[in-house]
Amino acid sequence: MIEPIAVRLLGPIEVCGPLGAAILTGERQRSLMALLALQTGQAVGPDRLIDGLWGDDAPRTALRTLQSHLARLRQALSKAGLTDAIASGPAGHTLRLPRESVDVHVFEALVRRARSSLSDGSTAEAVTLLGEALALWRGEPLQDGQAFGHALVDIDRLLEARSSALEDLWDGRLRLGDHVEAIGELQVLLAAQPYRERAAGLLMLALYRASRPAEALSVYQRLREELAEGLGVDPGAELQQLHTAILRQDPSLDPRPESVSLKGPSELPPRVGYFTGRADEFAGLDKLLAARETDADEKIVLIYGAAGIGKTALAVEWAHHAAARFPDGQFFLDLQGHDPQTTVASSGVLGHLLRGFGVPPERIPSSDGERIGLYRSLVRDRRYLILLDNARTIDQVVPVIPATRSSLLMVTSRLELSALAVRQPVHFVPLPAFDGATGLELLRRAVDAERIEGEREASRELVAFCGGMPLAMRITAARLASRPTLAVTELMRDLRMRELDALAVPGDSAGIRAVFASAYTALSAGTQRTFRLLATHPGPSFSAHLAGHLDPEAEAHLAELTEASLLIRVGERYRFHDLIRLYAAELATPEETEQALSSIFDWYLRLAHAANRILDPARDRVTVPGQFTAPFGQSHQDVVAFLDGEQPSLGPVVAKASAVGRLETAWQLTYLVAGFYDSRGSHDRIDMCDTAIDAAQRLGDASAEVLMRNMHAATSVLMRRFGDALAQLELALPLALNTSDTWLLATTYTNMAVANTWLDNHDSAQESLERALAIHTANENRHAVALSLNNLAEVQRRAGRPADALARLSAALELVSSLDNPRMEAILRHSMGQTHHALGSPAAALAQFEQALALRRRTGDRRGEANALLEIGALHLSADRLDDAVAVLRAALGLSRLLGNEHLEAMLLNRIGDALLRTGDVLAAAASLRQSLTLRERIPDPHEEDLLRRNLARLPSGPGA
Repeated sequence: MIEPIAVRLLGPIEVCGPLGAAILTGERQRSLMALLALQTGQAVGPDRLIDGLWGDDAPRTALRTLQSHLARLRQALSKAGLTDAIASGPAGHTLRLPRESVDVHVFEALVRRARSSLSDGSTAEAVTLLGEALALWRGEPLQDGQAFGHALVDIDRLLEARSSALEDLWDGRLRLGDHVEAIGELQVLLAAQPYRERAAGLLMLALYRASRPAEALSVYQRLREELAEGLGVDPGAELQQLHTAILRQDPSLDPRPESVSLKGPSELPPRVGYFTGRADEFAGLDKLLAARETDADEKIVLIYGAAGIGKTALAVEWAHHAAARFPDGQFFLDLQGHDPQTTVASSGVLGHLLRGFGVPPERIPSSDGERIGLYRSLVRDRRYLILLDNARTIDQVVPVIPATRSSLLMVTSRLELSALAVRQPVHFVPLPAFDGATGLELLRRAVDAERIEGEREASRELVAFCGGMPLAMRITAARLASRPTLAVTELMRDLRMRELDALAVPGDSAGIRAVFASAYTALSAGTQRTFRLLATHPGPSFSAHLAGHLDPEAEAHLAELTEASLLIRVGERYRFHDLIRLYAAELATPEETEQALSSIFDWYLRLAHAANRILDPARDRVTVPGQFTAPFGQSHQDVVAFLDGEQPSLGPVVAKASAVGRLETAWQLTYLVAGFYDSRGSHDRIDMCDTAIDAAQRLGDASAEVLMRNMHAATSVLMRRFGDALAQLELALPLALNTSDTWLLATTYTNMAVANTWLDNHDSAQESLERALAIHTANENRHAVALSLNNLAEVQRRAGRPADALARLSAALELVSSLDNPRMEAILRHSMGQTHHALGSPAAALAQFEQALALRRRTGDRRGEANALLEIGALHLSADRLDDAVAVLRAALGLSRLLGNEHLEAMLLNRIGDALLRTGDVLAAAASLRQSLTLRERIPDPHEEDLLRRNLARLPSGPGA
């Protein structure tokens, strides 16, 4: 098998090992990696490395610096899983990796093979190899490194090799008759390198064969003038002869594409119109084809995916592309696997193939065993491409597997047919839906680019409605193409109203519903029912645990649905294609839908309750009775890891519960997942709170409404919408005062105080907190008392009284020590760190922040972790530990982006810019500060804006640079 490429030099310098990408810091470390990789397997002496890294300006300490770079490079490679990749000895330093794992050496080997094929007359094979070689280029060689001395020679050599390979490619393409397509590519090559006579000759020939002789002669004239002016020479003899032949219209110049002599059939159906996308899959198949010429053993390709996803289109398109590599013939047979009643048996498959070989009907054996023997005899050592479309079982495929690797069996199926790999190596090609950009490109090509661009947003909506399914998009494109006056917005209205009914074209039997029905009817009865029930789930994906709650035999049914490509497995979760979900939901009876939704709501409530008891046991206003075996362990990390997968479904489940009248479920679920959202960020929590408030009002439950308005306010504070928070609390306060629930009243006071604290209304904040503290103390609620003390300390610290704040926090920590509540302890430790910092004790502050950080990580609290890292980074910054500051702040930056917290992201970018300015890295500092400014324009904060303006003013050309 071909070694996977680990080192890439033909563009930005990149290294990827078994454990991921190696982090190569600085141009010289990247350049050192490149210098070793260019000589993979050979010792490179120190003098040569120093010359490549510094040239004539090598410092006196170059040898010692080189050793330091080597040590850091070894460390970076080791972290990527490439341990002991660099060996050092008397002759120098050696990169100990297979040459096939470095793109430069792969490129050179492919070009050598291609030139051998060209000289042997195997032009199609040479063109394929050259295409693979040139696809390895991602930019200029050693693009983000430094090069001096002999390294510059290496770069020039590689650039020349690329240009020569391009010329070889178009030489081959011209031999195959691709003169029209060659013109544009050769013009680009010649514009970049105007003195290349071979490229000019190829362009002249391409233009002549495209009936553009005058332009061909002008290419020669232009080159002759440039050579005379720039170098004082004439074009070479070969180009002069071509010029003369064009003037004479010599018949020897006429196109004579190298023909493929077919000894067998050419049964491939026509290519599908407007074939779009699938570049990665196409490249993977091309790579397989190249690998088969050496030692790869795959004789089978399996393309699988959902009905309508484009399996046959890809298979036929690639089969036409690769047909020249199978000169003995190409077979095609539709096995009709969508219907168990009509699917072709293995005997029928063999009979079709034998007739294609020219075996008379009377000589085709009656037994399958004899048919298989005759088939293998005819295929052996010949080059056939056999395409079996729409297979249902491996029994249809196994008898047709070629005995040698000279022929290739390509199979498409809605089923994964993984059992094939037990018998033979299989190249699996799973087909996903198109992304938005590819879907738009299909519409542009199939309808009219100007028409689609004129209604770009509606076209995007159309692609989204089709879920990236090529068949659905082709159907809608056909409707648009057949009705030039039909607007995309008008079509979208029809689609929203009629849904699947609108995805059909009159006179075409391949409507979406018909295609899906053929897959559904092939399922067992139990799996059909599971299919219908799962479609009622409101979220984008679901777990096997939930499926098991709906159906005791879910494990087997999920396997059947996944095998049939009616469900997509993503890690430990499952999801529908949007249109398949719509179809499945149509099939469910009203009774099934009601029963399934009820079970889904109960499962989510029990799940959230089990999670809440671990994440935030003090949040005890809602309990869910009954037994429940949770799908996670007892640690905070286990819980949040599972809920991370559920998070995109929580909002839709709350909304659905409210819509169908499960009002109590809507607000209770919102309450129970609050601890998870506190750790992971806001996401869609505001919308959930709005839905929950509405549900509580419709129930007439004032206590639930107060609780939900407080949750809305707390979320608004996290999102820095302090006015919104106060507006919710002002609506909650009169309701709370009219209840006998003193805890709700105290909670409302506390949240009002938090919002006022951020608005610098310290007196109002302290007054509210004193009221809340008195209530919690009377109720002997230690957790709530501790939280109130923490909030009072925050007010006092902000008001310039850090010593008073420290006393409050010490009392709170003493209370919490007996509660075994790591989340609360982390909050208090963080506040202690801020207070020690305000008191001028950075060492004590750092100790508290590090304890808080450890607790945050233990509980999976990413938001708290990011805030702790921010504080630690700020301490390093104030102590001029700049490298430490940048490393810590960048770690926090990654978390802030994961959380979608733009306020925190802006703060971190500002501080990173400050640190980089101090190190002298002005360009990087400017980029960081301007990113912060862009974010800050959306999220005002006077204090942060003042800090940012001061840092921008320190840039050499001022804030507007």
